[in-house]
Amino acid sequence: AAAQLAEIDDFIAHLPDGYDTRVGEMGSLLSGGQRQRLAIARAILRDPAILLLDEPTSDLDPVTEAAINLTLRRLARDRTVIAVTHRLGAIQQADEIFVLDRGRLRHHRRIAPTVPTGRCIRPGSDRAPTPSLT
Repeated sequence: AAAQLAEIDDFIAHLPDGYDTRVGEMGSLLSGGQRQRLAIARAILRDPAILLLDEPTSDLDPVTEAAINLTLRRLARDRTVIAVTHRLGAIQQADEIFVLDRGRLRHHRRIAPTVPTGRCIRPGSDRAPTPSLT
Protein backbone atom coordinates (compact mmCIF):
# COMPACT_ATOMS: atom_id res chain seq x y z
CA ALA A 1 0.00 0.00 0.00
CA ALA A 2 2.84 2.43 0.80
CA ALA A 3 4.46 1.81 -2.59
CA GLN A 4 1.14 2.48 -4.31
CA LEU A 5 0.63 5.74 -2.41
CA ALA A 6 4.16 6.81 -3.33
CA GLU A 7 3.58 5.97 -7.02
CA ILE A 8 6.50 3.50 -7.07
CA ASP A 9 4.71 0.11 -7.10
CA ASP A 10 4.71 -0.34 -10.90
CA PHE A 11 8.43 0.39 -11.03
CA ILE A 12 9.15 -2.15 -8.26
CA ALA A 13 6.98 -4.78 -9.98
CA HIS A 14 9.15 -4.51 -13.10
CA LEU A 15 12.48 -4.89 -11.27
CA PRO A 16 14.21 -8.26 -11.85
CA ASP A 17 13.64 -9.40 -8.25
CA GLY A 18 10.77 -7.07 -7.32
CA TYR A 19 11.06 -5.91 -3.71
CA ASP A 20 14.22 -8.02 -3.28
CA THR A 21 16.17 -6.23 -6.04
CA ARG A 22 19.39 -4.57 -4.90
CA VAL A 23 19.42 -0.93 -5.97
CA GLY A 24 22.99 -0.01 -5.03
CA GLU A 25 24.37 1.76 -2.01
CA MET A 26 21.98 4.56 -1.04
CA GLY A 27 19.93 3.86 -4.17
CA SER A 28 22.79 4.69 -6.53
CA LEU A 29 21.20 2.63 -9.32
CA LEU A 30 17.95 4.61 -9.13
CA SER A 31 16.98 7.94 -10.64
CA GLY A 32 16.42 10.92 -8.36
CA GLY A 33 12.65 10.59 -8.76
CA GLN A 34 12.74 6.88 -7.94
CA ARG A 35 14.76 7.58 -4.79
CA GLN A 36 12.27 10.31 -3.79
CA ARG A 37 9.31 8.00 -4.25
CA LEU A 38 10.99 5.19 -2.29
CA ALA A 39 11.79 7.60 0.53
CA ILE A 40 8.15 8.71 0.63
CA ALA A 41 7.01 5.06 0.73
CA ARG A 42 9.38 4.38 3.64
CA ALA A 43 8.01 7.42 5.47
CA ILE A 44 4.46 6.18 4.92
CA LEU A 45 5.41 2.79 6.42
CA ARG A 46 6.87 4.44 9.52
CA ASP A 47 3.65 6.44 10.06
CA PRO A 48 5.34 9.31 11.95
CA ALA A 49 3.44 11.94 13.93
CA ILE A 50 5.68 14.59 12.31
CA LEU A 51 6.82 14.15 8.71
CA LEU A 52 9.72 16.33 7.56
CA LEU A 53 10.11 16.59 3.77
CA ASP A 54 12.97 18.25 1.92
CA GLU A 55 11.99 19.04 -1.68
CA PRO A 56 9.68 16.00 -1.83
CA THR A 57 8.80 16.44 -5.52
CA SER A 58 12.03 17.93 -6.84
CA ASP A 59 12.99 15.12 -9.23
CA LEU A 60 9.55 14.08 -10.43
CA ASP A 61 7.78 14.49 -13.74
CA PRO A 62 4.62 16.66 -13.61
CA VAL A 63 2.16 13.74 -13.60
CA THR A 64 3.95 11.90 -10.78
CA GLU A 65 4.42 15.19 -8.91
CA ALA A 66 0.66 15.80 -8.95
CA ALA A 67 -0.02 12.26 -7.70
CA ILE A 68 2.59 12.57 -4.92
CA ASN A 69 1.18 15.95 -3.87
CA LEU A 70 -2.25 14.33 -3.56
CA THR A 71 -0.73 11.54 -1.43
CA LEU A 72 1.08 14.07 0.75
CA ARG A 73 -2.18 15.98 1.27
CA ARG A 74 -3.82 12.74 2.44
CA LEU A 75 -0.92 12.04 4.79
CA ALA A 76 -1.10 15.56 6.23
CA ARG A 77 -4.63 14.96 7.52
CA ASP A 78 -3.36 12.78 10.37
CA ARG A 79 0.00 14.37 11.17
CA THR A 80 2.11 17.48 11.13
CA VAL A 81 4.00 17.87 7.84
CA ILE A 82 6.91 20.27 7.48
CA ALA A 83 7.96 20.65 3.85
CA VAL A 84 11.00 22.57 2.68
CA THR A 85 10.33 23.38 -0.96
CA HIS A 86 10.61 25.86 -3.79
CA ARG A 87 7.65 24.39 -5.64
CA LEU A 88 4.23 26.00 -5.39
CA GLY A 89 2.39 22.71 -5.88
CA ALA A 90 3.92 21.30 -2.71
CA ILE A 91 2.55 24.10 -0.51
CA GLN A 92 -0.85 24.85 -2.00
CA GLN A 93 -2.65 23.04 0.82
CA ALA A 94 -0.42 24.36 3.61
CA ASP A 95 -1.95 25.77 6.80
CA GLU A 96 1.07 28.00 7.38
CA ILE A 97 3.84 29.21 5.11
CA PHE A 98 7.25 30.48 6.15
CA VAL A 99 9.37 32.19 3.48
CA LEU A 100 13.11 32.37 4.11
CA ASP A 101 15.47 34.67 2.24
CA ARG A 102 19.21 34.51 2.81
CA GLY A 103 18.63 32.39 5.90
CA ARG A 104 16.22 34.84 7.52
CA LEU A 105 12.49 34.56 8.02
CA ARG A 106 10.95 37.11 5.65
CA HIS A 107 7.32 36.08 5.72
CA HIS A 108 5.06 33.97 7.91
CA ARG A 109 1.37 33.66 7.46
CA ARG A 110 -1.34 31.37 8.69
CA ILE A 111 -3.29 30.67 5.53
CA ALA A 112 -7.07 30.72 5.56
CA PRO A 113 -8.72 28.29 3.12
CA THR A 114 -9.88 31.21 0.96
CA VAL A 115 -6.48 32.94 0.68
CA PRO A 116 -4.59 32.08 -2.51
CA THR A 117 -1.17 30.60 -1.72
CA GLY A 118 0.34 32.61 -4.56
CA ARG A 119 0.31 35.76 -2.39
CA CYS A 120 3.47 34.40 -0.73
CA ILE A 121 5.19 33.86 -4.07
CA ARG A 122 6.98 36.30 -6.34
CA PRO A 123 4.73 37.62 -9.12
CA GLY A 124 5.29 35.72 -12.36
CA SER A 125 6.99 32.80 -10.61
CA ASP A 126 5.85 29.36 -9.55
CA ARG A 127 8.62 29.21 -6.95
CA ALA A 128 9.14 30.77 -3.57
CA PRO A 129 12.17 33.03 -3.19
CA THR A 130 15.34 30.97 -3.10
CA PRO A 131 16.74 30.81 0.43
CA SER A 132 20.44 31.19 1.06
CA LEU A 133 22.40 30.24 4.15
CA THR A 134 25.27 32.67 3.52
